[in-house]
Amino acid sequence: MDRATSSDPAEPVVLDGRLLMSDPDRGLRFAESAHQVLADLVREGAALGWVEPPTRQEVTELLDRVITSSQAGDGALRAAGGPRPVG
Repeated sequence: MDRATSSDPAEPVVLDGRLLMSDPDRGLRFAESAHQVLADLVREGAALGWVEPPTRQEVTELLDRVITSSQAGDGALRAAGGPRPVG
């Protein structure tokens, strides 16, 4: 699924990772938002594999590995969002 079925702009859009990262500006915004979410979660004690909040570079590298795995058929990434990610 590349898009939510609704055409309502208020509804979240669901993108697969390759499509998400195919637009450099959208990919950069997603990486920045993902960094913020992951860093906040780890800072608050979430057990996500980091003891300290990840750096922006660590999150970017993680996203790159997931996209590469997805392209090889060994992983997947879906992101839901509108003006900002929701899931």
